[in-house]
Amino acid sequence: MAGCELRGRENLCDNPVFTGYTHDGGFATHTIADARFCFPLGEEGDDAEIAPWLCAGLIGWRSYRKAGEGRALGEVVSVANLTRADAREFLKIAPKADVKCEVTHYPLARTNDALSDLRDGRLQGAAVLIP
Repeated sequence: MAGCELRGRENLCDNPVFTGYTHDGGFATHTIADARFCFPLGEEGDDAEIAPWLCAGLIGWRSYRKAGEGRALGEVVSVANLTRADAREFLKIAPKADVKCEVTHYPLARTNDALSDLRDGRLQGAAVLIP
């Protein structure tokens, strides 16, 4: 991973590591993380309200940025594979743009309820699992 990570293109690495997917710890109360991949979210607001910024918000931002003037047809660019630069840029402007997320909080013990609500169309906005 060192080569692509050093070039700021970690989204193109052959062997990426994702907490909660390829690396245990997605629902841990504490974890050790590589500081190069950690981002300050600010001190204002509820953590659960800001959590969707780290997935849907970043993907939306990358999509917006990659669309540019929208003049090219048929060009495919991956927007789900985000870089640290994408995160830094988006997280810097999101509070200034007054980005708000509609969030339904689900205690971790109600994960199946969150999935059912999503599957059955009863959820609007984002479902956030909380401890």
